[in-house]
Amino acid sequence: MHPDLVGRLADGESLVAVEAKGHGDLLRGIAQAELYRRGFHLVLLACAGRPPQELLIMARQRAVGVLAILPDRVELLDLPPAHMPQLHHAKHIRRQLTLNTALVSPFSFNLPTHYLAMAPVLQTWAQERGTGWAPLHELDAVARSHYTVLPRGITSLRSALRGAAKLGMVALQADRAQLTFTGRTVAALLPAAPELARLHAALDTGHRGVTLAMIHPQVGAVLRLLLNADPIAQLLIDTLQTSDTPLSMRSLVLLSAERDRALTPVAFFKPEAVAALVGDDGQILWHKVQPQHFRSTTFFQYKSVLKHAGILVPHALGGSSAKSYHPDADLWELTAVARG
Repeated sequence: MHPDLVGRLADGESLVAVEAKGHGDLLRGIAQAELYRRGFHLVLLACAGRPPQELLIMARQRAVGVLAILPDRVELLDLPPAHMPQLHHAKHIRRQLTLNTALVSPFSFNLPTHYLAMAPVLQTWAQERGTGWAPLHELDAVARSHYTVLPRGITSLRSALRGAAKLGMVALQADRAQLTFTGRTVAALLPAAPELARLHAALDTGHRGVTLAMIHPQVGAVLRLLLNADPIAQLLIDTLQTSDTPLSMRSLVLLSAERDRALTPVAFFKPEAVAALVGDDGQILWHKVQPQHFRSTTFFQYKSVLKHAGILVPHALGGSSAKSYHPDADLWELTAVARG
């Protein structure tokens, strides 16, 4: 069962599924939408124009809402009351949504110092200006005066803030940002922005294999705590804890699929490739998998951030592009700290 559109209401918990059928096959659409009630609080059928009255009655009898899609507007013709879905289905769908949200905003930089520096930068802003929300066009100059290694351009600031938001430290709203409760707490534990800039420069020019956790254990520990709430990081860590030896990317995906068949393709493969690489039974079709199908943000940025946090042994990264990627040569291994 694959709805055409899946989402959550503003409460962050209620799940909604929409089945779209255009002008025809509306009976089948109602039947499909009714099946979605197993895992969703609300289900709706979307059709082009207003359906016949008898179909509206049939949909209402099956607790399926109806959306009429018109050339200039959308009309909600009927909305059934929300109901409680089967818990295990709903929990699984919520986890998929959480993972997808995490993947929509991937890490842009491979060194996490850019993200961590946003906490002391925004703390300085709040102390100097007496307000938490910082407009990005004003924050840019403040950030660069304290954290001098940030790459040029407002795009770099946005990327650093998005990474900080992924770590739970920053709230973003249009063209402004402020620290979250987690961010304000972490800012008290992190060095000031100039010291983080020094650490970044040391990593950028240092020997390969040297990590942030090695040169500043406290910052590495803070980063580990922040990553504990990231669903992709947790999927990777949980899977690696099942092996006492280094795993190639291919072996990592195989073990991950044994743990969670639905989330694994989303975490490791490009979105446009998933449909072709996964069979109807949810099994990965390995004879179709090519190196270019893997997500570079997973084998490059995520791997780098986990390495600098002291979670992964600093094996070589997979590379910045899937075009030259070799999944069997890409090794993943937990450190003793992460293994516990």
